[in-house]
Amino acid sequence: MEKLPLISLDRDWQCAYFEREPNVRELASPGTPVPSLPDWSCSRRYGSPWAAYLQHTFHLEPTDECVSYILHIESAPGTVVLYVNGRRLGEFDGSLPFSFDITDYVALEDNSMALRVECAESGRFGKLHLQPLPCE
Repeated sequence: MEKLPLISLDRDWQCAYFEREPNVRELASPGTPVPSLPDWSCSRRYGSPWAAYLQHTFHLEPTDECVSYILHIESAPGTVVLYVNGRRLGEFDGSLPFSFDITDYVALEDNSMALRVECAESGRFGKLHLQPLPCE
């Protein structure tokens, strides 16, 4: 099988902020576009009681052979909660490179990914991509 190209997940995200313990006046912000996730950081308007929920949709094309999909995230601000197609897959420490096989959680065609980040955390996202690999 010919080597499959990486699928970049760096661009075209949406960000919504929400208060972890909301009161009547402030529950969440509306979603705003995030053109480049590596260039994104929590808005200064939001402090420690707030978190960001970053969402991205992506499309997986059918292939002629069996393919596994490995998610790679170079770095992230603090502890990040990962969701794929609405399913919470767990948390990871963003100070270390992260790789996870998401094959069982994605489908051909339309998919979604979300990352929950505490606004009190510092740091930036590194590059994100899916690496398609031939099944063993």
